[in-house]
Amino acid sequence: PHTAYSIELSTAVFLLEWNKEIRMMMEEDAFFDGKQVRYIDGRQTELFLVPRQKGGMGDVGDGVER
Repeated sequence: PHTAYSIELSTAVFLLEWNKEIRMMMEEDAFFDGKQVRYIDGRQTELFLVPRQKGGMGDVGDGVER
């Protein structure tokens, strides 16, 4: 009881469109008071997506070679 934890989550998936494995990691901090767990800074409930830039570096296109 009365212990703080860092909960580390990780997953990976192979994307055919990118021809490589992509990893997604997340860390949540929580406190256990002996009876229940509470997230220290709230629990993440949604993803914040960054839109890709068209035609720039990192634009993977549609996966079709022309």
